[in-house]
Amino acid sequence: MTMGVCGIEDGQIIATVLTILACMINVIGFAAPYWYFDNNGKEDIYFGIWQYCTSNPATSCIKLPNIQTWQVVVQAMESIGLVFLSLALFFLYPKLFCCERSHCIRYLVVCFLLSSASCVLIGVIIYGTMAPLDWIHNIYFGFAFVIISAGIAVISACFICLCQQKQKLQIRHLKHYAIITKHS
Repeated sequence: MTMGVCGIEDGQIIATVLTILACMINVIGFAAPYWYFDNNGKEDIYFGIWQYCTSNPATSCIKLPNIQTWQVVVQAMESIGLVFLSLALFFLYPKLFCCERSHCIRYLVVCFLLSSASCVLIGVIIYGTMAPLDWIHNIYFGFAFVIISAGIAVISACFICLCQQKQKLQIRHLKHYAIITKHS
């Protein structure tokens, strides 16, 4: 990885862009009432983890009715995942521009990104295993978006780790070069 804009490593820029992208995609999947979609011939029925909507031809949405315990757990896991992703973004920004050498912040961001992905995927697994079969057969884009955001968060964490390894190798190389020139 080479130095990019303003002396910031390309990997850090990529990780930041990926984290922003993961956050945006996660918010859409989290908030959209489109984890399920079906058209029964008379009306469109769709819902997410928060709202239940019908459209015939006017659209009306209500808070998810008759919510079950597993749905509350899915809401909680997806909410915690979004919080972790937001924290990663919050700490990644100063790391990118201010604290160039702070390893602690780098590891914290990686932990937040991986925790976010884990929570989101746990929520998705619970939804996939507990939802009635007709829901599973009619899964829609909101469900896919949270999965995609989890994958992007993991890729972002990998870029941050690669930057860390590259920095360690550069420091090791500089120390080795300093010892050789000192003895020459």
